[in-house]
Amino acid sequence: MAKSGSDRVRGAARAGDHLAWLDARIDYERTPPKGSPTAAFGLARMRRLLAAVGNPHHDVPAVHVAGTKGKGSTVAMLAAILEEAGYRTGHFGKWHLGTDDACLPTNRGFDVFYGTLGQSSYFTPTLIDSRRSTRGKKVSTPGYYVTDDYSRRAVEFIEEHAGTPFFLYLPHFAVHKPHDATERYLSRFPAIDDPVRRAYLAMLAAMDDGIGELLAVLRDTGIEENTLVLFLSDNGGTQG
Repeated sequence: MAKSGSDRVRGAARAGDHLAWLDARIDYERTPPKGSPTAAFGLARMRRLLAAVGNPHHDVPAVHVAGTKGKGSTVAMLAAILEEAGYRTGHFGKWHLGTDDACLPTNRGFDVFYGTLGQSSYFTPTLIDSRRSTRGKKVSTPGYYVTDDYSRRAVEFIEEHAGTPFFLYLPHFAVHKPHDATERYLSRFPAIDDPVRRAYLAMLAAMDDGIGELLAVLRDTGIEENTLVLFLSDNGGTQG
């Protein structure tokens, strides 16, 4: 997420600044037009299926790999491997890798799951909090914004487990459509006339703030130098 050359949108492109201290950066990548393949390949040892997952024109479409029912439980997930090695594992965000019980995050190596199984609303999502139930509950809190919530929960997870090995997976729903943002973020871009563009930048700003908070807690807890951070994108937004 490189810094923009335009002062009007510079505030929504600070993730690159946050992550500038990383030792390695990838300046170019290609991803398929759907998000599930990126999540599937990132969490599973699916090297043999890379072509099928990553190419929407392949004979084996992505939905067969990570569709409604989900990838079979015989595929080893990274979270499960790390859990066996003694790591605490947490998932906060969009799962989108299966809805059957065997495919749920808590059955694929995650100690904690807080998020949605697929498409979501930014203001009234149906969230699953595995600490309470495996069933989703629709949010009805005034002023709620899911991007802020995911970031907050991720920070809390780090604070709770900073003294032990942990694996945190934070797949934000942003900047996926619908293009919805709170006034807190929309107000940062008064010079943008296009409502879709303005909302997109506001959504990006919310995610960017969350990344900053996550990196800050790594510094504050003294584990920054002993933590591997990977910042990846899936299919990105369809507009903006």
